[in-house]
Amino acid sequence: MKKTVMKKWVNELRSDRYKQGTALLKQKHEDGTIQHCCLGVLCELYNSEMKKNKKKQLNEVKEDHPDCFDWATSHAYSFDGDNSRLPKAVIVWGGIHDPDGGLENCSTQKYNSLADMNDSGESFEAIADVIEKEWENL
Repeated sequence: MKKTVMKKWVNELRSDRYKQGTALLKQKHEDGTIQHCCLGVLCELYNSEMKKNKKKQLNEVKEDHPDCFDWATSHAYSFDGDNSRLPKAVIVWGGIHDPDGGLENCSTQKYNSLADMNDSGESFEAIADVIEKEWENL
């Protein structure tokens, strides 16, 4: 992945601006709480960077995803049609090799991907540490 993107992503993950969630890039609960997985934070960063540069942002759409959680209390969002994996625009922009943040070529072999780390309960801080260490292999 691109080093400049890695640095910004790591900073966002460590910023405490995002509440961590699982399974989906972004979800909003009935109480107004919004959660992101680590990949969703990267999608938000992409949109922020594109907005600054007056370029096209990802289309963010609220959608039904009944298999993931109770729809009486939560809603999922997709970015350019993807709700759990990185959209192509983010992959290209970030120079990332895998839409799940694959870790197969990394020294961190406990997980297959950053998405797996996130959904297994690893903190944004721990994920940021792996990104910082393995950015050239992501």
